[in-house]
Formats: sequence, C-alpha cells, structure tokens
Amino acid sequence: MIAESMPCHSGEPILDGQPRQAFRVSPEGITTSIKQQFVNKELALRELGQNAQDADATRVQVLFRYEDGHLILDFIDDGCGMSEEIILNNYLRLFNSTKDGVAKKVGKWSLGRLTLLCYEPEYIEVFTRAANAPAYRLVIEKNLSGRLYEIDTADAERLIGGPHGTLVRMCKKVEGPQAFADLVKAANLSIEKELCWIRPDISVTTVEFKDGELKFGSRRLNKPKLVPGRFSSRMAIRLGDTNAEVDCAIGLQNSESSALAPITLCCGGIPIERPSGLPWIDTGDEQKDFSLRGLHIVLDSFDFQTNIGRNVVYRDTPVMCELLPKIFHKIILERFVVPLARKMAQEHAHWMDYHDAIVQLMADVCIRSGLHDYAIPQEVCAAPFIPSFVSFRPYSLTEIDNSDGPVYYTWEKPSMLHMRELDGDGRGVICISLANMPWDFRQFLEKRYAERLLQKENNLLIDGESETELAALAAEVTERLERGCSFAHRISRSLAMGGMSLRATVGRLVHFDGTRETRLRTAWVKSPDRICLNHNNPHIQNLFRLLQGEDRTYAELAAHFLMREMLFEPGLKASMNMREQMLSNDLGNRFITATRAKGSVNAGQRDRLDEDFLEELFGGILEL
Repeated sequence: MIAESMPCHSGEPILDGQPRQAFRVSPEGITTSIKQQFVNKELALRELGQNAQDADATRVQVLFRYEDGHLILDFIDDGCGMSEEIILNNYLRLFNSTKDGVAKKVGKWSLGRLTLLCYEPEYIEVFTRAANAPAYRLVIEKNLSGRLYEIDTADAERLIGGPHGTLVRMCKKVEGPQAFADLVKAANLSIEKELCWIRPDISVTTVEFKDGELKFGSRRLNKPKLVPGRFSSRMAIRLGDTNAEVDCAIGLQNSESSALAPITLCCGGIPIERPSGLPWIDTGDEQKDFSLRGLHIVLDSFDFQTNIGRNVVYRDTPVMCELLPKIFHKIILERFVVPLARKMAQEHAHWMDYHDAIVQLMADVCIRSGLHDYAIPQEVCAAPFIPSFVSFRPYSLTEIDNSDGPVYYTWEKPSMLHMRELDGDGRGVICISLANMPWDFRQFLEKRYAERLLQKENNLLIDGESETELAALAAEVTERLERGCSFAHRISRSLAMGGMSLRATVGRLVHFDGTRETRLRTAWVKSPDRICLNHNNPHIQNLFRLLQGEDRTYAELAAHFLMREMLFEPGLKASMNMREQMLSNDLGNRFITATRAKGSVNAGQRDRLDEDFLEELFGGILEL
C-alpha cells in the first residue's frame, strides 16, 4: 500500500519535505550535483557502508548478479533499519539526518541513497525494517519520482536475512557480461580500499568472466586498522582542550603496505582524504605541509569535520588545530622514530624489507629539521643509516661529525668491488652513496658540512700533494724535466695553446676505503689541471730515486721516463702522434745535451764516447 503520509506534490514525492508552488526540484540538477561531489562513482558504495556502520550493523553483504543485460546490486546490512517516520521525515529529506550532532556517527547530510545516481541506474529500491516494526519498500525512479509501500515482514526478513536491517538495490544497464564483470571488479576494489576498516563484517561477491561464462565467488574484506608489517604501532589519543578522541596508526612502508597511502585521514574508520602532507609545524607567516618519507600514518576520529563529498577533512577546526602541532613531536618522533633509531644503532641491522624505508625516514627527519626548525634527536644522529660507498657498514651523523677529513659523496650505487674494507685498514675515507637517498639529503649535508663536503669524481683519491716532502719532490721533478731541455718548454707551450697542461705534482693514490693504489702510475686531476705522479707506485718511486741520484745519465733517463709517463696519461688531451713526436724529441734533446756534457774532445775520442754513451744509455733503458 502507499503510505498516506508520504509528502507529495502533483502526485510525486517531495524529497525536501515541503511542497512549494514557486519552483520544482530538477532531477537533472540533483543528479549533476551528486556526480560533481562524487567524481569516482564507486565512492557511492562507501556511503552505503558508512550508513550501515551508523546503523550499528554487525554484518554487511554486497551482492552482485547479472540479469538480462543488467547489473543488480544488493547492499544488505543487519543494522537497526528504518521506521516509516524516519523514512518520511529524514531519509527522504536532504540535509535532515537523524545522525547530525550524534557522537560516533559519521553521516549527517542525508545523501547516502542518492549517491548511487553516479551509476545512472534504471531504478533504486530500498527494503527496510526496524525491530518489531512494519517493513517498507521504497522505489526511486531515474527521474527521482517514487513510491513507498508497506510489505510483508516475512518477505522483508527473507530479503534482508534477519528481523531488522536495510537492503539497497540498484539496477543498471550494462553492455554484456564482460562489462558487468569489469564493473564488479572496480566496485570490489573500491570497497576493499574504503570500507576494510569499518566495524561490521563485510563480504562481497566476486565475478570472473572466463571462457564465455560468468563465475561467481565470495570474499571477506575486513582488515585490522594497522599498518601491516613488523614495524608498526597503534595508539589512542585523547586531546586535553577539545576532549576529542583520535585513533593513530603508524608504520614503516613495506611490500605488504603498498596499497596504503603515506597519510590517511579517516572518520569512523572510513578513509576521507589522503593528503600529501599536513600542516603539523607552524612556521609563522608561511605554514608548510609536513610529511615523512618511508612512513605510513593513519589518523581516525569521529570528531573530524568533512565536506559534503566526503573527500576533505577541514584543517581549521579546533580538533585539528590542537592535534596537528602535537602529533609530530609527541607521537611520531618520541614514540616511533626515536625507539627505531635506538634499535638501529644497537643491532646495526638492515632488516631486509624495511631497510629502504628506515633510511628514507631517518634522512627525512634530518631534512625536515632545517625546514621546520626542530632539533634532530640524538638517537637519530647516532643511528647508522647513511649508506657508505666503500663499506658494508653505513655511517651515522655522529661518526661523520667527529671526523676531521673531507666528506665525499657520490650518486653511484656501491658495489662489491668498492667495498674492500680490509682488516687493519679501518674505515678509510668517508664517502657517502646518495643513490637511494632522498634527493634533498645532499642539501642537508651541504648545510651541515659546508666546505668539507666534496663530490667524488672517480674511484681514487690523491693524498699528500700538499705535504712538504712531496711538494719539494714535485718541484725537483719539474726542474729536472726542464733543466737543459728547451724542448720541455716548447712542449708545455704547445699543450697550453690547446688548453692542456703538463704541470706535474706528486701524491699518493688511494682508494676510498683507504687502501693504497700501486698499479697506476699517474692520475689526471682537474681544478687546476695537472698530472699527479703516484708515489705509491714502485716504478715511479724508482724513477724518483734515479732522478735524485748523482749519475747524470741515469738522471736524464729518469727525467725522460717521467716525461713519458706524463705524456701517456689518458686524461691528457693530445693525439697519439703528437705524444710520440714529443717523446722522441725529448729523448733526442736529452741525448744531445748529455753528449755535449762530456767536454771538448777530438773526433776519434768523441766517436768512442758516443759509442760508450749509447751503450750506457740503452743499457739503462733496458734496466728501467
């Protein structure tokens, strides 16, 4: 039967409660407005789940079936149901919810049943019954016209599956079984994402279209409101000023939490917003959003206020103004980050799946300290989270702070070849690998270490160039190379015209782990351009010894071979023909100079001296 008290105008129900002759509500306008508020049509199912939770349901079933080219959705809950009075005075009136202002109730806009208009359905039916009360059927057509019927309680109990509850049915035309299966899959993904934390048990129909046949199943979707994984915690917060209750869950990002956003704001266990950051730290004139890499944060409270579309949590409410400034220091740093850093310093563990998230989190705590003006906890400074390019053991800020030498960094990933760490060699040179670090961690290092921070240009370091002994040796080498050899000046001038340098220095080539490099004889160094002779190389050491000896012939030969090592340094930009010509001219020039030094002799004596000199010369070359 049609309920006589149903408000109608011109034979149609009035959804806002009062008939008016001056205007008529446009169904198209309402539908358009609903679609604008709920861009993702699957969010309509979130509103139905929210209504079920507000009705104190313990069980929710989402059933799908395919009938004659139509998708039929049955959203069933065993909540308190609705009486005729609530249907007429609240359910059918916009913005007139019975839950407005009621504690621990999410809904207040009375829009739940209209959100299904996003699906553009053929019709919407609602079957409902309150405990020990009549049962009703409400039919809403596409043009929003409808009828209210009282139905047999036995029929209602069969449909609803119990003595009280509500069934919302939607019928939508689809283009075949595949389209039906795709819609069901999208709906189930949305339900799992948006309703997995609600209190009632929730199960859904699963559908697969395979070999031309629809195959149906069932799946339960409830999950605990926790960040999955080993490193997570959950705590209840009561705010002193507003007396609000907030449920907070924090955890490290890992393979199990990939579907979870870094920040999730919920109302009654239902996700409302997933912002990129929150204004947790007040920076004065400009308030910057705050977030931490590697971390999941879930905040849930019935005291959060939202917009009509349920996609924004307002930040300027008293609850949020009290919560956000406190949560970073009291919850995230003191209750989560500090204990994690302390554990990391004790165990020196990588923790496999969690290692990258821990490194990202600790690095971001350091980065944000400069942006939001807070002190880095000592436990974070002592935690070894900074990847080393030359060692399996990462650095801590405290270790780097206490070191005296330069701090090198590279964007390269460390490899087994770099990680020598030989017994007795210690840590060697500090070289940080930024390959898997936040991009702005380098800026933090620059601000902290200033001129000490240097970029690693290759896999070797040059040590000792400025030492008195090696600097004096470099000066002597330069003098010997040019002494009595005007061609050396011409070589230098020729190279300088091409933007190259033959300036020699002496240093010790070492790897970034502190071990000596003995194989390489020279190294090309920039700023300023120069060629460094490796004092760790035995051959170079032998040439230095001969160069400083009393035998003039061997000294000239040593000078020539040092010139050879410099001319054939790979970093020197000169053609091979040019290098060979320079080397040949240098040898000839030194040979003539050495011959003339024998003194004034007659022709026969000179021939004999030349033979002796050549024999000595090439004997020395062979020995070298």
